[in-house]
Amino acid sequence: YKELYREILKGKILEIIPAGVETEAFKSVHPTRKDYFEIMTAGYLFRRKGIQYLIKALPLALEDFGKVKLTIVGDGPYKLELVKLVEELSLGDLVSFEGRVSRSKIVNYYVNCDVYIQPSLSETFPSAIREAMAVGRPVIATDVGFVREHITDGKNGFVVPRNNAEAIAKKILVLATDE
Repeated sequence: YKELYREILKGKILEIIPAGVETEAFKSVHPTRKDYFEIMTAGYLFRRKGIQYLIKALPLALEDFGKVKLTIVGDGPYKLELVKLVEELSLGDLVSFEGRVSRSKIVNYYVNCDVYIQPSLSETFPSAIREAMAVGRPVIATDVGFVREHITDGKNGFVVPRNNAEAIAKKILVLATDE
């Protein structure tokens, strides 16, 4: 915005304040111990959310760390393509499509996952990143929109290039193998 409106803002200070998180609902909780590493993503299922790259990252992560599962929360017009991709990659047992979930229940998905991944091709202020961080989960997100306003790469999560399943898989492995 500073660059876009620099002529209008000459000499003025612009500070962007992202929307907050309902801290009563989204409280920090230690992850539940499981015999697998659970990845979660959430959102309206359409192409620009980049979930196809997350699905393509799973086989790469499985090569080095065999116990990975993906939970996809949300629904939308791209779901059938994503289901087809899961079938093509023989990942049916490892990917769960949960459909649309109410605000009151989505917190349980964040609490049960080990990492939240936002593989978007474009984004603005992704609230899901803030919600996952509020419950204490590390986040892997693509370098789009205002992601770097929330994530300091390597400190509270990882920022990866968009359209890059390999980069996502590498960061999944980092988090899956290092408590």
